[in-house]
Amino acid sequence: TGARTGMASQRESEGVGRLGKCATCGKQGTANKKLKPCGKCKGEIGGAFYCDKTCQRKHWATHKTDCKSGDELFELLQTLSAQIT
Repeated sequence: TGARTGMASQRESEGVGRLGKCATCGKQGTANKKLKPCGKCKGEIGGAFYCDKTCQRKHWATHKTDCKSGDELFELLQTLSAQIT
């Protein structure tokens, strides 16, 4: 989990993640009001963060085509890796 924590910190410093901007309205997350990750992808690579449920619901039609759980991302990487070698 240390690597994931480091990745999360890097993503937040780049304006992505819990302290980044809401994927729907662009509201900035703060230390007191952190954004919430998508329930499926949990904010992993390409994941989305939201200020509230309303914004999450509004953005779902756009986000669902890119949304992948951690397990789905791992399987995709394995498949792509096998194709390369």
